[in-house]
Amino acid sequence: MGASSGLFDLIKSMTSQEKRYFRLYARTFSTDKENKITRLFDAIDQQEQHDEALLQKLAKRAALTDNLASAKFRLKNLILDSLGAYHRSGSISADLRSMLTRIEILYHKRLFDQCRRLIESAKKKAAKFERFEILIELQYWERRYLVISAAHRQEKCFREHYRAMRDNFARIGSTIDYLDLMDQVQSVHARYSSQRAAEDSSWLQNLADNPLLLDPDCATTFVAKTARLETIGFHARFIGDYQAAYAHYSEALQLWDKHPFHIEDNLGQFKSYLANFLDCCIALRRFDEFEATLARLQKLPAASREAEIRIFEEVAQLELGYYLNRGRLDEGLQIAQKTVARLPGFAADVRPNRLASLYYNCMMLFFLSGRWSMALTTLNEVFSLSEEKARRDIQDFALVFRLLLHYQLGHYDTLERYCDSTARHLNRDEKALGYEKSIVSALRKLSAAVDRPQRDQILLELGQELVGYFERGPQHKPLGLVEILTWVQSRLQKRPIAELFGTSIAAARDAGHLIELLHKRPAGLKEKTVRS
Repeated sequence: MGASSGLFDLIKSMTSQEKRYFRLYARTFSTDKENKITRLFDAIDQQEQHDEALLQKLAKRAALTDNLASAKFRLKNLILDSLGAYHRSGSISADLRSMLTRIEILYHKRLFDQCRRLIESAKKKAAKFERFEILIELQYWERRYLVISAAHRQEKCFREHYRAMRDNFARIGSTIDYLDLMDQVQSVHARYSSQRAAEDSSWLQNLADNPLLLDPDCATTFVAKTARLETIGFHARFIGDYQAAYAHYSEALQLWDKHPFHIEDNLGQFKSYLANFLDCCIALRRFDEFEATLARLQKLPAASREAEIRIFEEVAQLELGYYLNRGRLDEGLQIAQKTVARLPGFAADVRPNRLASLYYNCMMLFFLSGRWSMALTTLNEVFSLSEEKARRDIQDFALVFRLLLHYQLGHYDTLERYCDSTARHLNRDEKALGYEKSIVSALRKLSAAVDRPQRDQILLELGQELVGYFERGPQHKPLGLVEILTWVQSRLQKRPIAELFGTSIAAARDAGHLIELLHKRPAGLKEKTVRS
């Protein structure tokens, strides 16, 4: 990204309030008597897409500047200064930086008593909000004060000062250790989602043995404590122990609620903890808690476009999952339609993994509601995402599910072509799951079947084979398994898929119940013996 487009992106990222404040700030603090700098700002702001050549012509025609590059450099600095002033009152870090500036001024003016009082006030604020990096700077100025004041003759003052500095560095170390571990977990899981590497799966499985997670006393700061609970909760979700994950996220939220000033200071992080807790509520079917907590999440303010996008991501994902898991497809369908309509406006700013997940959940609601064409159109959006960045399980599932939708829509010529390409992809992929190949094989047979009994027999054998995946543990249950089994059941019983989905959700926690449902089939079908 060049400097010119960087300025364009900066201006486009500003809210209407920030732009209004900039114009006032520029008139107050700029030496530009003809308002050329604000006119240049408006010229860039009016562009829909960055166009440097057009901007050059406008600048020349309006006599805005003889040196556009220099003018844009000054404009960018002035914008950043105005944004710093605009957000100063709402940012703890900005307030503390301002206090540091005043401390330095008071020190150099030799107003040491005022300087000391301001240092003490700033230290309390920095410690409360865990701004340890600023606390180090404050302790530096405190040492300078001790050296120049009468206190320098008291060894006790220095010993206490350096003990406090060492304690501060220890808290920084604890915070770094837990943030480092939490970020490692997120990175490894993202890589595992896209590549399914066995070593990543093993690393995540054994995460609970990490000493930092075993001993809660190692976490000595609020950030370290919440990061520890987030990491343990993440591990519990990965291995399918949602009850443990629910307990850890509950503890984390209690910690946040005991320190409400941290919520205000780190609103984005707090939203993530709420979202993870809500995910556990869905998995455990604690729907009353889900509804109350979701309402809390929706009421949290969005102070920026980034925050607005993050709330949209989280709320849409959670609502789609909620209605899917409750079998309330009519309400879920409305959310899916609204989400698909809004996604193009957010697509450039939504993470590919989350974008793929949103399209997947919307597609599944269309599918379960019998909107086959809408499901296929939405599924195709997954294929437009980068394979390197989007979730591997969703990408592979999309390839297989596309076959099912083409079969459902009667696109048999297309189905044969896609079966061949999908089979080649899965055969090349050493990490492909067996159930994906089973579905491709079954759909190939279905497209060639000549009568209903033959098709029903193929469906029953596929269903029995897929049920076996429930016995391998929650972390090995393939994506979309319940939904595909519901489709198999609906084809066998000749009933609408939406009518059967609620029963399938209840059965999903019991492999035996799923087999029982599949046995409600037309008479005369032979049961296949499936290897475990």
